[in-house]
Amino acid sequence: MKKAISIIMTLVMVLVMAIPTFASNTTISTVVPDEHTVTVVYNEGGYVLVNGKLCPDGTQFKINRFGEIDLGAVFKNGYHLDTIKVNNTDVTEQYADGNLKITDINTDILVEFAFEKCSDDANDKCGKVDIEGTVYFGDTELKDATLSFDFGSVTAKTNADGRYSVEDIADGKHLVQISKDGEVLANTSFVIVRADVDEVTLTTASDGTQVIVVPTDADKIYLDFHILDNNNDGKPDIDPDDTDPGDPDNPDFEDPDGNPNDTPSGDDPDSKPETDPKDEDKDGVIITIGGPVKPTPIIPIPDTFVEFFESPLVMGSMMVLSLFFFILLIFKRKKDEEDDREIIVE
Repeated sequence: MKKAISIIMTLVMVLVMAIPTFASNTTISTVVPDEHTVTVVYNEGGYVLVNGKLCPDGTQFKINRFGEIDLGAVFKNGYHLDTIKVNNTDVTEQYADGNLKITDINTDILVEFAFEKCSDDANDKCGKVDIEGTVYFGDTELKDATLSFDFGSVTAKTNADGRYSVEDIADGKHLVQISKDGEVLANTSFVIVRADVDEVTLTTASDGTQVIVVPTDADKIYLDFHILDNNNDGKPDIDPDDTDPGDPDNPDFEDPDGNPNDTPSGDDPDSKPETDPKDEDKDGVIITIGGPVKPTPIIPIPDTFVEFFESPLVMGSMMVLSLFFFILLIFKRKKDEEDDREIIVE
């Protein structure tokens, strides 16, 4: 029985010591790509955003293995989103609050957006609302400013009180650029969704975009934009160049880095303005542009079994464990020999 125990412990020790060796040896045979190719295509009728940046039709880019991306769709006037397919699988139902998040990318993928013209059909997916509101820069109403919606498809000008109005803004995701005297002051985005609610409310999508939830029968909403200037230096808290989604006439798309914590075109969901903007005219919701962003720590996670055992910490732990079993085995065998001698003497 004692010899059997010794043999079992020897086998356990050999197995434990062999694991790191096995892991390092399999590096040659277990070859996985570090990154994958993502292809995005779409037809006329809208634009596609990747991590908040305009992505031209047919764009290909690399993404880190097991990385993730946020995709958004902006419609042209008179169009709506019909379907979204990923490698020929319909994922339209996963598109929520103007955002489709694709996570754990472990193969090359093809993403296809299909836009469709609106019709007079009662079941048509197109919904539209008129929007009115006020634009603030710091604590002051911004007069004589220009609001450009969805790459200039709709524009509006603020009056002496900072008020603006636009008609027939479609449900869905929208980009807004606010400028004055030729200087861009802000780029932001928002999403209009219909729901069974009694009044307009403001929530935040997973990618940080502000979501305006409106009653199903709403035909007009009030929306204010507040560009923060907490330093009172006459400059927006957020540099408009950092949040510029791009120019559809001169696309300059850069490969995303695969960092899921980046939200280039929207307000960070963890950010909070230093001041509390108030809707002084009590007529709608406010989109705040600016404020501090809380850094989110990124914890590296090994992608494969091999990388796990290639970690110095893991390798060191396995070696210590192997040494422990080896010493335990020596003491065990010595104790067995002493017991056997005592039995012989008796």
